[in-house]
Amino acid sequence: MSKHQPSKTKKNNNTLIYGTIAVIAILVLIVSGIAMTQNTSTDTTNPDNTSSENTDNEGKWLFAMDTDNVQSKYQASAIPTLAIVDTKGDVIFYNRGLHYKEQLLPYIESAFDGSGEIIAEAPDFTVTTFNEKTFKLSDNEGKVVIIDLMAEYCGPCVSQMPELKQIKQQYGDDIIIISIDVAYPSETESVVRDTFGEYIKED
Repeated sequence: MSKHQPSKTKKNNNTLIYGTIAVIAILVLIVSGIAMTQNTSTDTTNPDNTSSENTDNEGKWLFAMDTDNVQSKYQASAIPTLAIVDTKGDVIFYNRGLHYKEQLLPYIESAFDGSGEIIAEAPDFTVTTFNEKTFKLSDNEGKVVIIDLMAEYCGPCVSQMPELKQIKQQYGDDIIIISIDVAYPSETESVVRDTFGEYIKED
């Protein structure tokens, strides 16, 4: 009998060890599963933790045809021409040509905080947007507005659209972008929709 007792003890010890290992393994799997669930619910590629659908919606903006001589009011002899209007209704950036997001960000920030150098009081205008709403610039004081004077036939205008989309995605509803086709009436809304439809906000 005494010869077999150590063997039973050893067997009991082995059973205890294997049981402990099994419990630890199960706990590790449970903890890993919880961590994976948390990682899945958090989008690490999007610091704002918004879905791609929401981001896409924020990347859309207002479009209109130039039915109020906006091109003339802003003396846009070439396109694209961009004007950034601050929260008080003053133009703090005005320039012709293709613009990039990184170039515009400092001016947008100064439009928000009121530190931008005032170029002029923004000429007022009223247009009907593609979602059939009236947009009057002076009704939007308190918002930063980017006025994009463009046309469908204009290559640089087309190239600039993705840059404006990135800005809209970054600022969402805190900023208004309105793209106005100055080739009206030779260009029509349907032509603009065919080219820029992915950017047009309907609601």
